[in-house]
Formats: sequence, C-alpha cells, structure tokens
Amino acid sequence: MRITDEHLAHWRRHGYVVVPKLLSGAELAAAQADVRRYFPTDDEYRAAPERYPKVGGWRELPFVGDALNDLATHPELASFAERVIGTQEILLTQAILWGKYAGVGDHEQQLHVDFRNNSLVYPRDEGPFAQTGTVVYLSDVTEELGPTCVVSKEYTREPESLVPCVRTRDRFPVLYEKEVAVTARAGSVLLYSMSTFHRGSAFRAAVGARFTFRVVFWAKDSHWMGFSAWASALGRARARSRRSSASSSGRPPGSASSSASRRRVIHTGTRRRSPASPPAIREWT
Repeated sequence: MRITDEHLAHWRRHGYVVVPKLLSGAELAAAQADVRRYFPTDDEYRAAPERYPKVGGWRELPFVGDALNDLATHPELASFAERVIGTQEILLTQAILWGKYAGVGDHEQQLHVDFRNNSLVYPRDEGPFAQTGTVVYLSDVTEELGPTCVVSKEYTREPESLVPCVRTRDRFPVLYEKEVAVTARAGSVLLYSMSTFHRGSAFRAAVGARFTFRVVFWAKDSHWMGFSAWASALGRARARSRRSSASSSGRPPGSASSSASRRRVIHTGTRRRSPASPPAIREWT
C-alpha cells in the first residue's frame, strides 16, 4: 500500500497530504505518453506556437489510450477514497487531464474551497459525506512552475464556517502567510478535501509547462454531489421541463443517458465528450 495510514492521518488533520512516487516508473511513462496525444511538450510549443493557438486547458475522460483511463481508477486512489468515505460503493465523478504553460493565461488564484462546484450542500469530511480531491503530477512541478498552494486546516478551523468560500489576500493575509506551495516530482500525488483552502499560483518562469491529472471520488448514495453540481442540477431541471413539454405536445422525449463502469467504481457526473472534442475552459488549480 503506497498511500499509508500515516498519510490518511495527515489528510484528516491538515486537509491534505502529498504522497511521493505513487506511480511506478512504468505507470508514469505510459501516462506521460498519453499526455502527448493531447498536449505538446513545452519545447514543441515554444518552437512553433502558431501550431497550438489554443494550447493548454483540460480534457475529460474518456481518453485515447488506456493509461489515463486506468489512472482514473488507480487501485491506490480508489482504496484511499474507500478508507476516507467508509465504503467500497464509490463513484468517480471527475477525471481530468490538465495542461498549463508559462505565459499562456493567468493562473494566479485566490484561496478557495472546491465544494461549491462539487456539491449542492455544505461539505463534511466524515464518512459518506466526504469527497476525495486528487492531483496526480505527470510532470515535475517546482516553485517556478505555478505550484498549487494549500493551507492546513490547523489554521482554518476557527471560525468553523467555510464562508466566505473565496478568501482574498487583503482580507485574510495570515492565511497567505501560512500557505504551503506543493512542489512535487512526476508520479507523486496531492490528496485534499473539499473543505481545504488552496489556490493555483502564477508561473514565475518564462518558459515551462506542467501536466496534472485530477480525480474526485464520492459515495454512491450521496446524490447531492457531482462535478459542477449546481450547473448539473439546473441542467437536469431544464431537461425535465423539456421532457414534460415534449410529452404534453405528443413529441417523444429524449433518450436516456448512458453510464459507464469499471470494476466496482462507476463513472458518473461528467459530461460525455469524445476524446477528440475541444476542452471546456474553466478556472482550476
């Protein structure tokens, strides 16, 4: 077991933990090869930027190639989620490949928590109410390459409320003094909770790129959770309204959406998109 009970204890106390060398050399090499099918290397981009007018951003599961699809349900990540949530009945709600390049976009963020776009209700980190946020590093991330910054829950327990969900530097300067920049070697992983304050930071380097893989698990029966939960709920409401209108007018309603499963983990909650489709751009750490 690469994610140990000591890692879990650190996660519970601080709201995050970094696990080095989660991926084997073979797993990392295979995943990096699949990354190349979506994003150029930094050298390739700098040599001919006109070839990549929309470089960076993110791509969702399913992926071309097996390595990234397998990484989404990596046994270590699933096992950690099961220990946190307390059940083997878990859902995969998010599997995203993310690429960032120096000089492309503004990656500086304010400290925030992620539950706003992952749950319809206020978060809890116990049992079936918990979600496990995951950042798998598929390239080295140094202080110059826009590391994710995290704040231990030791400094955010008082006041207990997570509101305001976004905390600016001018109003909460102490939190920014306590933040830790997560630097990591490729193959490592950052595990965090939906109530952990964190942020993306700006690139200090003029050149360079970083590639990460994001995974979120939650309990199967926690139906109030899901990626972009509020948007998904509104979409379902609109769909029900359209079906109701179609039924009353005699038109056949739309077909039901399909689901995909792998092992005991069920993929749900993300929009279906072919591997070749363009990414939807969204703020992310």
